[in-house]
Amino acid sequence: MKIFSKIKKNNYNNNLLNLIFLKNRQIQIKIGRGFFLHEMLDILNTTFFYKDLNFLIKWFVKTMYRIDFDKHKLFILYFKKILKNNFNFFFKKNNIKGFFFDIRGKIGVTGNARKKHISFHVGNFSKTNKNLKFDYQFDFVATDTGSLGMTMYLCY
Repeated sequence: MKIFSKIKKNNYNNNLLNLIFLKNRQIQIKIGRGFFLHEMLDILNTTFFYKDLNFLIKWFVKTMYRIDFDKHKLFILYFKKILKNNFNFFFKKNNIKGFFFDIRGKIGVTGNARKKHISFHVGNFSKTNKNLKFDYQFDFVATDTGSLGMTMYLCY
């Protein structure tokens, strides 16, 4: 799947995205088939530019279906790593205050294992601050062992 965003990309943004790609290219190898790092960086850039989480959550669900079941936890941890390490590029440039991600269910485990809960936030995140606007998305991923529920908030 090739993503062509309508964001006017200048050479500076392309160079920064390529630099992020080069720093994290080992992620592509570790997660394996079905995951494309350039696609992820374009989706993150588009999501934060338009301040619409619909792009990101739909891509995230489709990617979870494309990659192997045992790589789901690794994919989520690398997603967190890329957002936290590149906070200035994705957030400050687009006037984003914060991002919250939460996933619950049997993540990368089989059988009668316990459910896991992974959540993280990047930047300033508060549901009670009246000065912040936020976008909220919720979706499910059906796996062999049950469903994973995902929640994303974007504060701007």
